[in-house]
Amino acid sequence: MAIEAAKTARVILKMCIRALDYCPPVDIDFGDYLRALITADMDLVRDDQRGYRVAIIDAFRKRGIYPWDVRSLSEESLRWWVPPPQENEALNQLVGHTGLRPFLGVWTLLSERQQAFCKMREAAAEVHDLLTLHEKWTLTTEDYRVKAGRAIGLELGADAVPTIVRNGGRTPPVEVHSVRPARRLGPDGESQRNPL
Repeated sequence: MAIEAAKTARVILKMCIRALDYCPPVDIDFGDYLRALITADMDLVRDDQRGYRVAIIDAFRKRGIYPWDVRSLSEESLRWWVPPPQENEALNQLVGHTGLRPFLGVWTLLSERQQAFCKMREAAAEVHDLLTLHEKWTLTTEDYRVKAGRAIGLELGADAVPTIVRNGGRTPPVEVHSVRPARRLGPDGESQRNPL
């Protein structure tokens, strides 16, 4: 019994840690964390044979913790939304135009830390330049920038809500502090990387 309890605790702990990558960067609440838990686990483990997700949803429900924007507490409705096709296409173009794909090979647990840090800064600068329509990205347009931004949860258009700060310009500023590949540790200990 103790061995099974320890296994279950390890799986739940990994689910909780993995969910941190799916949380909003600011103003998180318990409802957002529940959505992150479910989304992170569904991305890695398609079929929940042991009922971990159902148990977590039920535990949140018993404590009266609900996300504000869902109609039911089913796994499908709790999962974070997927960007619409146009926004997803713009995001794929963003990744295709930057040097992010070669960067993935540099970022491993065995890599030279200084080299990985420098490559991470280069990738962050490239993404920043693309989202701010730097002159070197001649293929991008304002519409492309707005769609790619929405796909990653940013409002970059002139029609963004007035409470978003604008530094003298008509569109919100963007800061990109780091760009890293996401790796997930599955329930069997296998490592999986999210494809770009």
